[in-house]
Amino acid sequence: HYGFNFRDINTEAAVLLAAADRLGNGGRHFIEFACGDCPYAETLMQAGVTYHGLDLSPEMLAFSQARLQAAGLPTAGILHLADMRDFALPQRFDLAFVLMGSLHFLDNAEFLRHLDHVHAHLNPGGLYVLEWCIEYAPSVEQQSDWTEESPLGEVGVRYWRRQRSALRQSFDERIEFTVNGDLAASSTDIVHLRYPNEFALLLQSRHSQWEMVGQFNAWDLEAPIGDDTQAINRPLRILKRRLSL
Repeated sequence: HYGFNFRDINTEAAVLLAAADRLGNGGRHFIEFACGDCPYAETLMQAGVTYHGLDLSPEMLAFSQARLQAAGLPTAGILHLADMRDFALPQRFDLAFVLMGSLHFLDNAEFLRHLDHVHAHLNPGGLYVLEWCIEYAPSVEQQSDWTEESPLGEVGVRYWRRQRSALRQSFDERIEFTVNGDLAASSTDIVHLRYPNEFALLLQSRHSQWEMVGQFNAWDLEAPIGDDTQAINRPLRILKRRLSL
């Protein structure tokens, strides 16, 4: 659904490539966690990337495989049905990425376990690009709505989130999708938010494995995160696997 709203696939794929060159080891073996419908796969593969995707949904992986095959792209062995909290693949990668706050579905212990698995699958100097996995403006409740024209008609999204535990920083989250005003799908989940200081403490516990090499606003490597939290949109936090391990 996010493809209807604000993704600029070509520009954002170029940012991933630029990050690999400028901040990472320059390699072109990429993996996307919680890949869903693999929106960046075609563009990255056409740019010479060896793309892999990992997801827990067999339906989404089947959809992605069919779409990539229809585009004439290879799919053998690149889409992995696995839990991002506990996975083991034979490949090693130069850049990993996860989008749209997908790590919010993990609590802190699960996040650290995931981070350990990512580290084990990256080549030295490899990057982990996290989109909107840190909250910069604390709130107890949030709601937003947006619409966009699509081949299906007017697609609408309503997002709602309310705190359920301040101690655990857990929230009830609901997303509704409409087509021409009619409800087409909805999801309800519990999510766990991490704020900058907490994220820094978690990362400190893995200091021997990772260094933080940048935090950028709105998919712009020339726009570091500033103090105005209201101006932050789709921020990137980029971690680098230390060369010594």
